[in-house]
Amino acid sequence: MNDGKASSYFQPRNEKSLFWTKENLLRKFHYWNIIPILKILKRKKITAQARTLLKHGLIETTISGFQVRYAIKNSVATFDVSPDNGKSFLNYLQGTLEGEKNIDIPDVINSIATIEAMIRTGHCVKY
Repeated sequence: MNDGKASSYFQPRNEKSLFWTKENLLRKFHYWNIIPILKILKRKKITAQARTLLKHGLIETTISGFQVRYAIKNSVATFDVSPDNGKSFLNYLQGTLEGEKNIDIPDVINSIATIEAMIRTGHCVKY
């Protein structure tokens, strides 16, 4: 994807939880450090989602209580997260696809892993 676009909605969630919970431990890291780990640990799932997205143009799912929508329209891929259980969506990533599978699949895989890393590390808005 060509030069993705980040929105101004980027800020950490502010929730109280126990120190040793899985989500709280991940909040100690920057989300970009978690992306390669997720790409390795969830390789099959993320690859399947990327192929489905390129084939059908839309995926809606839930990650840690956040509604997530990945969409492709007119060669533009958008990766949206809902802070209010699907009532509205905020665009966290956006980019133009190249039109070649060998380039687009790794880019979409990276974008899906980025959104999941942002959610799991608490870098998404929650109302």
